[in-house]
Amino acid sequence: MVFLTLGFSLFACGGRDTEEEIELEGLELIAANLESEPYFEGSIVDSIELPAEYEGAELVWESSHPEVFTNEGYVVHRPYYEDGPFEVTLTVILTKDDDSHTHTFTIDIAPYSESESTAKQNLQAAIDAIEAMFDGVVIDDDVSLPSEIEGANVTWTSMNEDIITHTGAFTQPYAHQSENVELKAEIVANGFNFTLNTLVQVDRMSAEASATDIYAEFIDSIDWDGTSTYEDLDLPTRYNN
Repeated sequence: MVFLTLGFSLFACGGRDTEEEIELEGLELIAANLESEPYFEGSIVDSIELPAEYEGAELVWESSHPEVFTNEGYVVHRPYYEDGPFEVTLTVILTKDDDSHTHTFTIDIAPYSESESTAKQNLQAAIDAIEAMFDGVVIDDDVSLPSEIEGANVTWTSMNEDIITHTGAFTQPYAHQSENVELKAEIVANGFNFTLNTLVQVDRMSAEASATDIYAEFIDSIDWDGTSTYEDLDLPTRYNN
Protein backbone atom coordinates (compact mmCIF):
# COMPACT_ATOMS: atom_id res chain seq x y z
CA MET A 1 0.00 0.00 0.00
CA VAL A 2 1.37 3.44 -0.91
CA PHE A 3 0.41 6.70 0.77
CA LEU A 4 1.14 10.24 -0.39
CA THR A 5 1.50 12.84 2.35
CA LEU A 6 0.35 16.38 1.52
CA GLY A 7 1.32 19.24 3.81
CA PHE A 8 -0.44 22.61 3.90
CA SER A 9 -1.18 25.48 6.33
CA LEU A 10 -4.51 26.85 7.48
CA PHE A 11 -4.53 30.45 8.67
CA ALA A 12 -8.08 30.54 9.99
CA CYS A 13 -8.53 30.10 13.73
CA GLY A 14 -5.02 31.24 14.52
CA GLY A 15 -3.46 29.07 11.79
CA ARG A 16 -2.10 25.54 12.21
CA ASP A 17 -0.31 22.91 10.13
CA THR A 18 -2.18 19.78 9.16
CA GLU A 19 -1.27 16.77 7.04
CA GLU A 20 -3.54 14.67 4.88
CA GLU A 21 -2.73 11.16 3.66
CA ILE A 22 -4.02 10.05 0.28
CA GLU A 23 -4.15 6.32 -0.36
CA LEU A 24 -3.30 5.16 -3.88
CA GLU A 25 -5.24 2.30 -5.32
CA GLY A 26 -5.60 0.36 -8.55
CA LEU A 27 -3.68 1.63 -11.56
CA GLU A 28 -2.42 4.71 -9.71
CA LEU A 29 -0.77 2.43 -7.16
CA ILE A 30 0.73 0.30 -9.95
CA ALA A 31 2.05 3.45 -11.64
CA ALA A 32 3.67 4.63 -8.40
CA ASN A 33 5.30 1.22 -7.89
CA LEU A 34 6.53 1.27 -11.48
CA GLU A 35 8.16 4.69 -11.13
CA SER A 36 9.98 3.53 -7.98
CA GLU A 37 11.65 0.59 -9.78
CA PRO A 38 15.48 0.58 -9.40
CA TYR A 39 16.14 1.07 -13.12
CA PHE A 40 14.57 4.53 -12.92
CA GLU A 41 16.70 5.64 -9.96
CA GLY A 42 19.48 8.13 -10.58
CA SER A 43 20.65 9.11 -14.05
CA ILE A 44 20.24 6.62 -16.89
CA VAL A 45 23.54 5.44 -18.37
CA ASP A 46 22.61 2.32 -20.33
CA SER A 47 19.53 1.25 -22.23
CA ILE A 48 16.78 -0.39 -20.21
CA GLU A 49 13.93 -2.62 -21.33
CA LEU A 50 10.71 -0.78 -20.64
CA PRO A 51 8.20 -3.48 -19.63
CA ALA A 52 5.09 -4.09 -21.68
CA GLU A 53 3.34 -5.57 -18.64
CA TYR A 54 3.64 -4.76 -14.95
CA GLU A 55 1.67 -6.10 -11.99
CA GLY A 56 -1.06 -7.33 -14.31
CA ALA A 57 -1.41 -4.06 -16.25
CA GLU A 58 -0.51 -3.59 -19.90
CA LEU A 59 1.82 -0.67 -20.58
CA VAL A 60 2.35 1.60 -23.58
CA TRP A 61 5.31 3.99 -23.37
CA GLU A 62 6.03 7.31 -25.03
CA SER A 63 9.25 9.30 -24.74
CA SER A 64 9.33 13.08 -25.10
CA HIS A 65 12.69 12.78 -26.91
CA PRO A 66 12.86 9.47 -28.81
CA GLU A 67 15.96 10.74 -30.59
CA VAL A 68 17.71 10.51 -27.19
CA PHE A 69 15.73 7.80 -25.35
CA THR A 70 13.34 5.68 -27.41
CA ASN A 71 9.87 4.42 -26.54
CA GLU A 72 11.46 1.00 -26.01
CA GLY A 73 14.06 2.28 -23.54
CA TYR A 74 17.09 2.43 -25.81
CA VAL A 75 19.60 5.19 -25.12
CA VAL A 76 20.36 6.56 -28.59
CA HIS A 77 23.01 8.95 -27.38
CA ARG A 78 24.04 10.59 -24.14
CA PRO A 79 24.80 14.30 -23.73
CA TYR A 80 28.34 15.61 -23.69
CA TYR A 81 30.06 16.32 -20.40
CA GLU A 82 29.72 20.09 -20.69
CA ASP A 83 25.96 19.85 -21.37
CA GLY A 84 25.08 17.97 -18.17
CA PRO A 85 22.19 15.50 -17.77
CA PHE A 86 19.42 15.52 -20.36
CA GLU A 87 15.85 15.40 -19.04
CA VAL A 88 13.34 13.13 -20.75
CA THR A 89 9.65 12.93 -19.90
CA LEU A 90 8.18 9.44 -19.98
CA THR A 91 4.45 8.93 -20.41
CA VAL A 92 3.04 5.48 -19.74
CA ILE A 93 -0.56 4.39 -20.34
CA LEU A 94 -1.59 1.59 -18.01
CA THR A 95 -4.54 -0.61 -18.95
CA LYS A 96 -6.12 -3.33 -16.85
CA ASP A 97 -9.51 -4.87 -17.46
CA ASP A 98 -11.67 -1.92 -18.61
CA ASP A 99 -9.72 0.70 -16.73
CA SER A 100 -6.85 2.89 -17.94
CA HIS A 101 -4.57 5.47 -16.37
CA THR A 102 -1.93 7.81 -17.78
CA HIS A 103 1.15 8.46 -15.68
CA THR A 104 3.98 10.89 -16.45
CA PHE A 105 7.39 11.25 -14.84
CA THR A 106 10.87 12.43 -15.77
CA ILE A 107 14.24 10.69 -16.01
CA ASP A 108 17.74 12.05 -16.55
CA ILE A 109 20.10 10.69 -19.21
CA ALA A 110 23.59 10.80 -17.74
CA PRO A 111 26.26 12.75 -19.65
CA TYR A 112 29.52 11.22 -20.76
CA SER A 113 32.62 11.83 -18.67
CA GLU A 114 34.99 14.52 -19.88
CA SER A 115 37.31 12.01 -21.58
CA GLU A 116 34.39 10.10 -23.08
CA SER A 117 32.94 13.33 -24.45
CA THR A 118 36.24 14.14 -26.17
CA ALA A 119 36.32 10.67 -27.74
CA LYS A 120 32.69 10.89 -28.91
CA GLN A 121 33.30 14.32 -30.40
CA ASN A 122 36.38 13.02 -32.22
CA LEU A 123 34.36 10.09 -33.51
CA GLN A 124 31.61 12.35 -34.84
CA ALA A 125 34.15 14.74 -36.37
CA ALA A 126 35.76 11.80 -38.22
CA ILE A 127 32.37 10.64 -39.51
CA ASP A 128 31.56 14.14 -40.76
CA ALA A 129 34.99 14.45 -42.42
CA ILE A 130 34.66 11.14 -44.28
CA GLU A 131 31.17 12.01 -45.51
CA ALA A 132 32.49 15.37 -46.75
CA MET A 133 35.40 13.62 -48.55
CA PHE A 134 33.08 11.89 -51.00
CA ASP A 135 30.09 14.24 -51.09
CA GLY A 136 29.42 15.05 -54.76
CA VAL A 137 32.86 13.76 -55.78
CA VAL A 138 33.52 11.50 -58.79
CA ILE A 139 36.75 9.52 -58.30
CA ASP A 140 39.03 9.51 -61.34
CA ASP A 141 42.41 9.04 -59.68
CA ASP A 142 44.03 7.56 -56.61
CA VAL A 143 42.29 8.74 -53.45
CA SER A 144 43.78 9.35 -50.01
CA LEU A 145 42.29 7.04 -47.39
CA PRO A 146 43.97 8.21 -44.17
CA SER A 147 44.36 5.90 -41.19
CA GLU A 148 43.75 8.75 -38.74
CA ILE A 149 41.12 11.47 -39.00
CA GLU A 150 40.28 14.06 -36.33
CA GLY A 151 42.02 12.02 -33.62
CA ALA A 152 40.21 8.78 -34.53
CA ASN A 153 41.78 5.66 -36.07
CA VAL A 154 40.25 4.52 -39.36
CA THR A 155 40.52 1.11 -41.05
CA TRP A 156 39.34 0.98 -44.67
CA THR A 157 37.80 -1.89 -46.61
CA SER A 158 36.81 -1.78 -50.28
CA MET A 159 33.98 -3.89 -51.63
CA ASN A 160 35.62 -3.76 -55.09
CA GLU A 161 39.41 -3.90 -54.90
CA ASP A 162 39.61 -4.06 -58.72
CA ILE A 163 38.52 -0.42 -58.92
CA ILE A 164 39.49 1.16 -55.58
CA THR A 165 41.75 -0.72 -53.19
CA HIS A 166 41.69 -0.38 -49.41
CA THR A 167 44.75 1.85 -49.75
CA GLY A 168 43.01 4.15 -52.25
CA ALA A 169 44.69 3.02 -55.48
CA PHE A 170 42.32 3.61 -58.39
CA THR A 171 41.88 1.64 -61.62
CA GLN A 172 39.42 3.16 -64.05
CA PRO A 173 36.61 0.71 -64.76
CA TYR A 174 35.29 -0.12 -68.21
CA ALA A 175 32.04 1.36 -69.46
CA HIS A 176 30.09 -1.81 -68.68
CA GLN A 177 31.33 -2.04 -65.08
CA SER A 178 29.71 -0.49 -62.03
CA GLU A 179 30.08 3.25 -61.54
CA ASN A 180 29.84 2.89 -57.75
CA VAL A 181 32.19 1.33 -55.21
CA GLU A 182 31.27 0.80 -51.56
CA LEU A 183 33.95 1.78 -49.06
CA LYS A 184 33.68 0.74 -45.42
CA ALA A 185 35.41 2.85 -42.78
CA GLU A 186 35.75 1.36 -39.29
CA ILE A 187 36.30 4.33 -36.99
CA VAL A 188 37.63 3.95 -33.44
CA ALA A 189 38.17 6.73 -30.88
CA ASN A 190 39.22 5.72 -27.36
CA GLY A 191 36.91 2.71 -27.15
CA PHE A 192 34.02 4.19 -29.10
CA ASN A 193 33.56 2.81 -32.60
CA PHE A 194 31.38 3.29 -35.63
CA THR A 195 31.25 1.64 -39.06
CA LEU A 196 30.49 3.99 -41.92
CA ASN A 197 29.55 2.56 -45.33
CA THR A 198 29.92 5.04 -48.17
CA LEU A 199 28.92 4.54 -51.80
CA VAL A 200 31.57 6.27 -53.91
CA GLN A 201 30.98 7.27 -57.53
CA VAL A 202 33.84 6.58 -59.96
CA ASP A 203 34.63 7.78 -63.46
CA ARG A 204 34.25 5.01 -66.06
CA MET A 205 35.92 4.73 -69.46
CA SER A 206 33.90 5.63 -72.52
CA ALA A 207 32.53 2.73 -74.55
CA GLU A 208 35.08 3.38 -77.31
CA ALA A 209 38.03 3.53 -74.93
CA SER A 210 36.78 0.42 -73.17
CA ALA A 211 36.59 -1.53 -76.44
CA THR A 212 40.10 -0.43 -77.47
CA ASP A 213 41.56 -1.32 -74.09
CA ILE A 214 39.82 -4.68 -73.89
CA TYR A 215 40.96 -5.57 -77.42
CA ALA A 216 44.60 -4.74 -76.58
CA GLU A 217 44.36 -6.74 -73.39
CA PHE A 218 42.89 -9.69 -75.29
CA ILE A 219 45.65 -9.65 -77.91
CA ASP A 220 48.30 -9.53 -75.19
CA SER A 221 46.69 -12.47 -73.45
CA ILE A 222 47.11 -14.79 -76.47
CA ASP A 223 50.32 -16.77 -76.43
CA TRP A 224 51.49 -16.44 -80.05
CA ASP A 225 54.69 -18.50 -80.36
CA GLY A 226 55.18 -17.84 -84.08
CA THR A 227 54.64 -21.48 -85.12
CA SER A 228 52.07 -22.78 -87.58
CA THR A 229 49.25 -24.99 -86.48
CA TYR A 230 47.10 -27.46 -88.31
CA GLU A 231 44.70 -27.94 -85.45
CA ASP A 232 41.43 -26.19 -84.72
CA LEU A 233 41.70 -23.20 -82.39
CA ASP A 234 39.17 -22.49 -79.68
CA LEU A 235 38.58 -18.78 -80.26
CA PRO A 236 36.45 -17.09 -77.57
CA THR A 237 33.30 -15.24 -78.55
CA ARG A 238 33.31 -13.09 -75.39
CA TYR A 239 36.11 -11.51 -73.40
CA ASN A 240 36.08 -9.45 -70.21
CA ASN A 241 32.36 -8.95 -70.14
